[in-house]
Amino acid sequence: MLHIPFVLCLFISLAKTQYNYRQQQYYPWNNYNSWSSFSPNNPVWNQALQTNRANVWGNLLNDDTSVLPYGSRISVTLSDVSLQDTAARPLNTFVLHGSYRFPIAYNIPYSLMQVQGNNIQQYSIQARIEKDGQLLYINDEYTPVQLVPAPMNPINVRMKRVDTSMYPGNNGGIYTTRPPFMNANYICQLRPDPGFCYASIQQYYFDTQLRFCQVFTWGGCGGNLNRFSTRDECERTCSIYRRRITNNNAKQKWVI
Repeated sequence: MLHIPFVLCLFISLAKTQYNYRQQQYYPWNNYNSWSSFSPNNPVWNQALQTNRANVWGNLLNDDTSVLPYGSRISVTLSDVSLQDTAARPLNTFVLHGSYRFPIAYNIPYSLMQVQGNNIQQYSIQARIEKDGQLLYINDEYTPVQLVPAPMNPINVRMKRVDTSMYPGNNGGIYTTRPPFMNANYICQLRPDPGFCYASIQQYYFDTQLRFCQVFTWGGCGGNLNRFSTRDECERTCSIYRRRITNNNAKQKWVI
């Protein structure tokens, strides 16, 4: 009888150790932060749903061996890029937060129902790494994915560091979206320019013909300053130019 408490304590200790081991497996080894926002996928309660899902997985690659800045946000998106003149339609996005080192593994699940019967559709992987809203890396080249039939994994994505700007400032050459001082009348007349990189980032530009802001797809680097992250920013910046166009047109009609 004296051995029963000892055996019971030993059993509880082993069970707790096994539980802690399983919990630790959820944290990726590549994260150099003291914390991690990585969490496992939610359990699949309906096994029929599992058979209708597939995965695209691989690695983000770069020759840089240093650790990413603390708190970096890594997002990899599987997108439908079939329509050339509209923003890519995301199917699913894989997101990590932390200080990782290349290569960085990703795994994107998607539903087969989204792609079945769409043999003419075109899909691609788009990746970006940012810190506090500032872009650090983007995918260096167009990375197509064949989803029908299932993709031939792994699909590795080459990343390019974005560390220079067309308008360098006092920040040591770190990438900036636009200079601190700009002439809105000049900027808002520029034609939308996707740049020379191959990411697919939804941005807004001022359309001089329609006189309001439209969506276009930016490649992630290069281009010009008629490019805004939100419609509100675009409308706010180009409101003076739009008013000027309206007044000029009104004057011309009055003269006529």
